[in-house]
Amino acid sequence: MVAPTTRITWVEDGVGSQLLVDYIYHDLTPDEKRLFEFTTGYRGAKVLSNDELIKELGITQGQLSYNKRKLIDKID
Repeated sequence: MVAPTTRITWVEDGVGSQLLVDYIYHDLTPDEKRLFEFTTGYRGAKVLSNDELIKELGITQGQLSYNKRKLIDKID
């Protein structure tokens, strides 16, 4: 069974939030950046479902779950 799509969302409250998101994005690896973009729509990327992410990134469901958790932990 495929888990529901987890999305990282940001509250748009002005320049401060955008600067924080940009700062966090800059510190990610290239693979983390792609996952972040396709999960949040950052930089105009299309938000993809988990199935689409698996195909786009060429990874398994387990790898996707692990990478999302790792990304969330890095952001927190």
